[in-house]
Amino acid sequence: MLLFTVYSLLATAVIAFASSSEGAQDDTDAITLTVVNHWPIYECSVYGLDVWENGSSMGVAFCTYDSDSLLSFDPEDWNNISSLGPLAASNNNSYGVAVNDNLTSPPVWVTSNMNDTLFYTDDNFVTWNSFNHPGGGTQAYDMDFDGSHYWVTNGSNSVTRFQISGSSQNFTLHELGGTARLLCVFPYQLSFGLAVARRTGLLHFYSWNEASLDYLGNCDFPTGYWDSYGLAFSESRDTMFWSYSTASGIPCIYELNLGIEVSLNHSTWGAIKASY
Repeated sequence: MLLFTVYSLLATAVIAFASSSEGAQDDTDAITLTVVNHWPIYECSVYGLDVWENGSSMGVAFCTYDSDSLLSFDPEDWNNISSLGPLAASNNNSYGVAVNDNLTSPPVWVTSNMNDTLFYTDDNFVTWNSFNHPGGGTQAYDMDFDGSHYWVTNGSNSVTRFQISGSSQNFTLHELGGTARLLCVFPYQLSFGLAVARRTGLLHFYSWNEASLDYLGNCDFPTGYWDSYGLAFSESRDTMFWSYSTASGIPCIYELNLGIEVSLNHSTWGAIKASY
């Protein structure tokens, strides 16, 4: 979930380059992830993350195969994992979660099932309603909410932006080179950005320009891992959360600082010069 405010996320004009075997790009941005905290979660698997915030309270919501409930992790007390409410009875493969708690009471929760069906509840988990993947996809994994629309992975190297019972847009991300699994939105300059990754490999970053996604660059995750499961961004903490499993099968959550230094390509440099 993101309740957008207008500020820049470490956006500084420098000359920087980033490249990768998944999608080498010239004149992309220098992107870094640094570790803030790290928690092993021994009790359950941790799939698809989203941050909920209510006044001074916040938590990291996630789905798991080990429970029929939507769970929440407290980053101030990592031993505290609580239930937010029951999942839809027909959601047998729950994975992603996104919450719209901006201006709605009660909040709207949306979950995915790794296939072609999504579910939402707007009455404090009393009733769940199902709907087909709005982008026509068959691999709905991680999700997020950008302040007006939801985002969900859409199989192969694509994602979908949508409103429940409303419009939708599909976006192909050629840089991924495979199936999108992780996804989250984060504040970036005057709008927002989108971070997307496969279950293994690099984390790719895009900026939203009100109609399409512009590629910013990519970076490695800050530690070795066996499989990645979810991403989320917290505005109150100004950090990103990442869930994964180790080679020995232990689920973990990392809290990360995200830094993006804006590169000067020909178009950017021309715009800067034109402003003087």
